[in-house]
Amino acid sequence: NIFDYFSFVIGGDLVERNKPFPDIYNKAIEELQTTKNIIIEDSPPGIASGKASGSYVVAIDRGIFSEAELNKADVIVKKLTVEVVVNAFNTL
Repeated sequence: NIFDYFSFVIGGDLVERNKPFPDIYNKAIEELQTTKNIIIEDSPPGIASGKASGSYVVAIDRGIFSEAELNKADVIVKKLTVEVVVNAFNTL
């Protein structure tokens, strides 16, 4: 069961406003009690939500949106790799 790998799961049904509002990320950040966070997203509303939460956002370009639509992310990548995550972590 995939849920065995997570301490908690927050869905859109648990927040008042969904993306592009930051509510879902703010709730997760509050639950985790963290101050530096990396959000991985693949859509403009998700990127906006992550940025509005004050987090570092990695956008995965799946070829659906233009670079202009993804450019609010801190970094845009074609593929999520360990190196991408380490580089993001090192910027925090």
